[in-house]
Amino acid sequence: MEVMQSRVFMARTAREGATNVPSPVAGNAVARRVLRVATALAAAFTVALAMSPTDAFAQRATGGSRPSPRQIIGINPLGIAGGLYTAEYEVAVDGQMSVGVSASHVDFDGSEFTSFDGRWRLYLDRVLEGVSFGLTTGLSRNTDEDEIEAGGKAGWGLTIGSNLDYQWILGAERRFALGLGAGFKRFVTRSGDQGNGLKVWPTMRLTVGAAF
Repeated sequence: MEVMQSRVFMARTAREGATNVPSPVAGNAVARRVLRVATALAAAFTVALAMSPTDAFAQRATGGSRPSPRQIIGINPLGIAGGLYTAEYEVAVDGQMSVGVSASHVDFDGSEFTSFDGRWRLYLDRVLEGVSFGLTTGLSRNTDEDEIEAGGKAGWGLTIGSNLDYQWILGAERRFALGLGAGFKRFVTRSGDQGNGLKVWPTMRLTVGAAF
């Protein structure tokens, strides 16, 4: 027990002494944990695509004669329990393209991610439905508690990113929207002298919302 307490005291002393040196080990550990989560969600996304309804089933489930919606407002209801808050708005601009905005905040194992983004999506077939490829740009901030304690800083920066998504419009009135997606985001610039947080990180999307 005394040996363990001595090791803990030495580790704390070493951390407190490194007042101007961010800890790369902590950042790498967070990166590995985030990447593991992203891999699991990407696998779930692939399974969801493989199990997506056929055209005939989709027409029965969604009421094929109903007009296609032009706007969607969505949130991630399941993420709230885990400290993930996400909201987005998307509007069709033509038969295959849409634009939108989103905001998100997540507190994940000592690291925080906050983003405000503008989005552009190109759909494979029909706008707001099915497979889409998207680009994002906006302002983001990610911080790591261990690196801040070691002297790092947290600041906002300009980001760019890309996403691959799949979206369903379901229900007899075609009012229920369900979206899944995964991608990556990276900092282009950051305010101040930043040595804190990840520079590139994966993004995951699960939204449930209203289409109209």
